[in-house]
Amino acid sequence: MDPRQLSERAVLLLHAGLAHPTRSTYATGVRAYQRFCDTTGVPAAERIPADERRLIEFVAWCTSTVAPPTIRVYLAAVRSWHIDNGYSDPTTGRLQLARVLRGAQRVASQPRRRRLPLTIEILRRIWPVEVDRGWDDVMFRAALSLGFFGFLRLGELALVSATTTFDPKLHPTISDLSFARHPSAGKYATFRIKVSKTDQFRQGSTVHLGTTVGPICPVGALAAYYRFRPLKPVPPNDSWDDAPLFVCNDGRILTKAVFVAMMRARMQAAGIDTTAFSGRIGVATTAAAAGLSDWLIMAMGRWKSDAYLRYVHTPVDQVLAVSGKLSTTQVGPTTITNPVDAPRRAHG
Repeated sequence: MDPRQLSERAVLLLHAGLAHPTRSTYATGVRAYQRFCDTTGVPAAERIPADERRLIEFVAWCTSTVAPPTIRVYLAAVRSWHIDNGYSDPTTGRLQLARVLRGAQRVASQPRRRRLPLTIEILRRIWPVEVDRGWDDVMFRAALSLGFFGFLRLGELALVSATTTFDPKLHPTISDLSFARHPSAGKYATFRIKVSKTDQFRQGSTVHLGTTVGPICPVGALAAYYRFRPLKPVPPNDSWDDAPLFVCNDGRILTKAVFVAMMRARMQAAGIDTTAFSGRIGVATTAAAAGLSDWLIMAMGRWKSDAYLRYVHTPVDQVLAVSGKLSTTQVGPTTITNPVDAPRRAHG
């Protein structure tokens, strides 16, 4: 390589050092820092490198609009911005900054949101609810059942926002969903996750869903939607396989906000009063009630674990049986729970 090619390659590798979702998140933090500098009259030439006093003032400025966890993300974004531009980490060894962050946490006026676990009992209540008696109901049930029985994060099902540009290399497409038949477990569905929160190197993973007994069947819901999907047009210049998987009746690609709105409408119709909910907490709770082992819960949910990060080596028939167990289990009364990253169960 000549010097110019080496330089271009180095820039490419530097950019690839952060996952695409992380860069998108950090871009928001850097924009917030630039707005702070604009508001307080900091000249462009003095914004980087930032000293401790400026970072402390940035934290103070943020406390009026965002929560402490978001402020920490913004600081991580500013740190990353410094590294990208060849500067040292401006947050290392900053004792006053660390104390100011603790202070922001202590005086935060808004308590942390508590989320209702979306257990199988909640699904049973909202499953019969029909809002439009048409396409969107079919699409929503397919996405909901895939998310629940597949232990998915919402970002693995839907676009982050309406302004997100759909990319078939990152987002769910029709070709990511397929159906097959197992000799003993019967018909099942597979879904390919291209990118996830914990998959920094985009290796991807595959989720298997088995057929269940009863009205809430992920394979049945997905198959019903799959039959309807050809009725919606494929974007220009896109192949059928690369077309978005979940599309609303009006042609919009499913986003997080749209899914949440659909969920809240159905929960309200079912008499469930909540402002926030969590599918991952709910399915982990349901799985524990169903008697699934700790390692299988970790594997199905792809929670970080040295031994059970993925379930690719688990017998397929055992994985396919999970859907049936989840759909028939009984979950006792649950309380709204703080967000968690993984299920925790006591061991005697």
